[in-house]
Amino acid sequence: MTKQRRILAALVATLAASSALVATGGATTGASAAEQQRVNLAFTARSFGASVYTNGISVQQLRLAKSELGCTKTVGVKRQAAALTPPALGDLVTVEGVKSNNVTYKYANGRTGTRAVNRIAKVSLGTEGTPRLVLNGLKSVADAYRQDGQFRSAGSFTFDGISLSGVPDDGPLGDLVDLIGGGAADVLEALGNGQTIEIPGLARLSLAPSDETLVQGARGSAERQTSGLRVRLLAGNLASVNLGNTRARVSRPVPAGVFQGGTSSLQGDLLEDLSGFGNTNQTLIPCEGTFGKRVVRTRPEGGLASPLVIDVQNSRSEIQGNQEGRTGAASALTKVDSVRILPPELAPLLPVVQVDDITSRVSVNGNPSQGKVATKYGSNVGTLIIGETEREIPKPGQTMSYENGAVEVTRRVLKTGKSGAANTALRVKYLPNVVNSGLDPITLDLGNASMYFKKG
Repeated sequence: MTKQRRILAALVATLAASSALVATGGATTGASAAEQQRVNLAFTARSFGASVYTNGISVQQLRLAKSELGCTKTVGVKRQAAALTPPALGDLVTVEGVKSNNVTYKYANGRTGTRAVNRIAKVSLGTEGTPRLVLNGLKSVADAYRQDGQFRSAGSFTFDGISLSGVPDDGPLGDLVDLIGGGAADVLEALGNGQTIEIPGLARLSLAPSDETLVQGARGSAERQTSGLRVRLLAGNLASVNLGNTRARVSRPVPAGVFQGGTSSLQGDLLEDLSGFGNTNQTLIPCEGTFGKRVVRTRPEGGLASPLVIDVQNSRSEIQGNQEGRTGAASALTKVDSVRILPPELAPLLPVVQVDDITSRVSVNGNPSQGKVATKYGSNVGTLIIGETEREIPKPGQTMSYENGAVEVTRRVLKTGKSGAANTALRVKYLPNVVNSGLDPITLDLGNASMYFKKG
């Protein structure tokens, strides 16, 4: 295992162990019944406080105070979450008071849309042995809406205060001290002009990309993503941290309902499914569908570097959705040629696992307004190799143990409902406590497809 992978493995383990410190709320609130109403637009939104990247790998459980507002046609819906005392992000970054809020709305002037907001009370960069930068009152906003027949969007990133200590205030760093001493407005102006601000020995600050996508007409939509502040650390064990992540989207037409679902080739969890740590070749369907077009995404290779080394070869995803009047149909399909899982360096007795020819699919069709949605699903697994020996594959819904209980494999993990289903072709669970009491269980889901069709 490379040094970078060992560092990331330690980071993931540390943060997963710290998850008990995070006070989160996923409350679903809304306006009064009189204020809530369905409209012929589809909304979705997401906001969270921080995303961390190390060696090109996204660590998903670091999406602090993550709030999701799934596909809906209803205005007056809210989602909110908070992480008031989150763990430190590595050695040099701490945050305090992270809150996220998503809402769908309709104003008296006809403006109808969705807004995602993330707030961070305080961000501290550095330690006693490095320069120290403190930012207060970070706020990131993404807004997507339709007004006067046009799709539009708006977004912003601001913070209230900034201070720097631990660097000399004269010599070559004088300009830096003057800039930060001018306050948040001067720093935001510099960042907004595309400048990068470097704190020697600590970090480089820049604005993360903010994306806008507008489509007018019968298939119109508006989407806005605001990623806030990007911190590229010059020391420590993290490559970069994005602070203040928001996304809002509104689209039409959705006469029958909204689709929600997609695919991923591989995703994993630590601590008995409590903390996700990555996915590969993820593809999501827009709320309104794809207007009958089949959308294909391929990835020749990919995977994860920690806590296991996982190699994914030739993954393919397909999504398709269409609405005609009050009925519609959609499908999701994922295929993977091969997934090879190498055990962590700390548990050399765990076996190598390889799975070939994985397929998973889900399709839905019907009229959700009348509660009539038919769901079909299926999956296939070609070969299962554990410890370089081909093994018997469990039957659908069955779980089998291998290597004296060190590995559990479940064939097809299925969740069904009135509006659709989520289907996993194969679940592989490492139980390292069987051979090494220092590691926690790790779960890997191979071949994930889901699709739901609902009134919204």
